[in-house]
Amino acid sequence: MQIEKRLIVFQTIISLSFLILQINYIFKNILNNNVLYYIGLSVFLILIIFSLLSLKLRKETIKISENSLTINKYITYFYIISYIFLLIQNRDNGINMKHYVLLSIVILGSLVGFIYNLVILLKNKFK
Repeated sequence: MQIEKRLIVFQTIISLSFLILQINYIFKNILNNNVLYYIGLSVFLILIIFSLLSLKLRKETIKISENSLTINKYITYFYIISYIFLLIQNRDNGINMKHYVLLSIVILGSLVGFIYNLVILLKNKFK
């Protein structure tokens, strides 16, 4: 199956930016470090700008298996659902053990999404 390379680049940058956003949350609320919070927020905004610019790349296509596309879709769904649960839990109780578990799941989901998309990009780069 053929897919545009710019879409995989976009997904990779978005996964990385949301990973940085969650780590940034740890810096702000758990470690109480405002300097690292603002540095992380700046990196997050720069990555969002790069992700929007990546959509303007030329329309080069890469080969990807149907199985890889399905796995990528499930990783995205997993991340979105766990992030919604994190937002709902954060609104209700503040920070407790359930919050740490959900935060870890969200970080894990975005990390897996970033690594998986990066592997797809690198695999097709060296063909």
